[in-house]
Amino acid sequence: LEAAIKADGKNPAKIKNLKVTGKICSIDFIFMRDKMDILQAVNLKESTIVGSWYYCINIGDERGYFNEYFEGDMPESDEECKQIVRERYPNIQYFSNRGVYSYADEIPEYALNNKSTLTTFVFPERVTKIRNYAFDGCSLLSGALIIPDDVTVIEHSAFYDCSNYSSLSLPYGLKEIGSSA
Repeated sequence: LEAAIKADGKNPAKIKNLKVTGKICSIDFIFMRDKMDILQAVNLKESTIVGSWYYCINIGDERGYFNEYFEGDMPESDEECKQIVRERYPNIQYFSNRGVYSYADEIPEYALNNKSTLTTFVFPERVTKIRNYAFDGCSLLSGALIIPDDVTVIEHSAFYDCSNYSSLSLPYGLKEIGSSA
């Protein structure tokens, strides 16, 4: 997402309305939350959420160990993961641990947490889970909150401090709602 916006010559900090088509992952949610300062409306109806994974690495600079994030499903073998990391960082010195950061078809934890400028959010067609604190603190979200039909779990505090909705539509197959959700 960040590369596409910059390639289009746009300044992310000045975008108010965003429509995303195609793939999106947790890295893109973090970008929207942390770099798009005045973002008010997000439409993901035509997007697909893919998973992401990380590897904690050290490339021998002043950062020391840090997590590097990758879009898509994490490869099964450690060697495959290391090869992908080496493509990005040919001079890597040390590998630490790796793991899944987020899963496909899930709104990630802290996705748009405390995005105080956000007033409108349209979910992708397919979402199965809304993770912890995904929209916590998005106090200006308003209008109708329509949770997609495939959502079966809304985790702890997913919508905490979001009280400006005029209506709420929950899916029939919803099995679990976490505390303070």
